[in-house]
Amino acid sequence: MKSDRIVLSFTAFVLTILCLATPCLSLETNILMTTENNLSIDLGPEFMLASKEISHSDSGMSIQTITINNSSDGNATNATLAIYSLPMYKNDLNTTNSSDISKFMENTIIGVMQLGGAKVIKEETVKDRIGENITLYSISEPESKLKSSGEVYRFAIWNIDSWNMVMLLSKLDETDTAKIIETLEVKP
Repeated sequence: MKSDRIVLSFTAFVLTILCLATPCLSLETNILMTTENNLSIDLGPEFMLASKEISHSDSGMSIQTITINNSSDGNATNATLAIYSLPMYKNDLNTTNSSDISKFMENTIIGVMQLGGAKVIKEETVKDRIGENITLYSISEPESKLKSSGEVYRFAIWNIDSWNMVMLLSKLDETDTAKIIETLEVKP
């Protein structure tokens, strides 16, 4: 009787070790991990980054919104940066070109603005920090009952890397808006 319990205990121990050592119980998958980076813009001492909001969607995309204010201009928001982090994995990067995505978004947003009555009054090319050409649009909103004259603002969208894009909406003048594009840098 005692030897039956010893044999049964030994058998259970061996089976447990075999189950734990079997590689078929190991699961592996790819996961997307985002890291925190530093964002810097060289606009001058009168400008400040006013707020930072982060929102996440169910699809895995996150959007970080940063406002840029001129401290001499009161509480008005002068420019807004929206940084989109796309939920892509290794397999997606092999088939997707992030510059194509940002160009698609640019065309879509400009098209939606034009459907709403806005007019592109100027397009200029600005080089970003790494020398890529970025299209900066000057857009005039249509006059409305709320606004006696059309408001002009600037818009640009470009990719930072394979997973992240920046959308800029600015009420600053062309020089300061272009300087945001030229000096925006993201460093680990």
